[in-house]
Amino acid sequence: MKYRIIIVLVLIMFSCRNQKPSDNTNIEVNKIESLLNLFRTPSKDYILIGAHRGDWRNSPENSLQAIRNCIKMGIDLVEIDVRKTKDGELVVFHDETLDRMTDSSGEVKDFLLDSLVKIPLLNGIGQETKFTIPTLKEALEEAKGKILVKLDKCYDHIPQAYSIVKDLEMQNQVIFITTKTYSDSKKDYGTTIDEILLMPAFNCTSLEDVPSFVQGHIDNNDPVAFEIGFDSEDCPSINAFDQIKENQHAICVDVLWASLCAGHDDNLAVEDPEGSWGWVIERGANILITDRPRDLLEYLKSKNLHN
Repeated sequence: MKYRIIIVLVLIMFSCRNQKPSDNTNIEVNKIESLLNLFRTPSKDYILIGAHRGDWRNSPENSLQAIRNCIKMGIDLVEIDVRKTKDGELVVFHDETLDRMTDSSGEVKDFLLDSLVKIPLLNGIGQETKFTIPTLKEALEEAKGKILVKLDKCYDHIPQAYSIVKDLEMQNQVIFITTKTYSDSKKDYGTTIDEILLMPAFNCTSLEDVPSFVQGHIDNNDPVAFEIGFDSEDCPSINAFDQIKENQHAICVDVLWASLCAGHDDNLAVEDPEGSWGWVIERGANILITDRPRDLLEYLKSKNLHN
């Protein structure tokens, strides 16, 4: 009996040694592809959540920890902002100046990277934290394989940012924004505009001819989604919902404050989620960019719209 037990243990050990490790790379690829497919084939049964500047209520906005929080929560997309330093490096920071989010002052573009990344970030109530301004590369590495990324404030840096994305092999994970027509985007960014995951964005005042703007991108670029802003329910840009849905493209709406979604925003959602998030979803949005990712996640789960 004793010898039989020993033989069994040896066989188990041998089996474990020869067992292939789990392929985490494939798991990560599958997760990102699944999320991207929800952009490519939008469904009224699954609403994607985008966290504005990360989970900034619990960590400094645009910090690595704000991204980690979103991943841990199960958020689909994190929106981060891109700025350029004096020595031409890309960092993740929203404002042009350091004044609001640090105890320092001055414009980001006037700082060298080495000094900029040592400056502590402040939290939502103005207290200094241990977190510092990340480079774009660091932020993308944190997100790689775990969450989609939307780059805002990146209009002037798209080719450079895309070079970093390619180096990290994250072409199918990072979404870029343009507020220009396809032809103007092509002039500014060249062939890069046809390689990136693109989300054209517009609102009530940014365009004279919304249908042409939308159709031009659809015909030439096949964008992953359109981002629509509307300050009132009779805003001309809101008419594009039907055009975009007819062409089977996803619609993204920022519900951050009233002027972006005709008052159906995060603040209203505190008391009336049906009148805010519910209204936007009923209108046809597939992706909501929010300042309250945890609350929105709970709401969507209660409606079986994020399982």
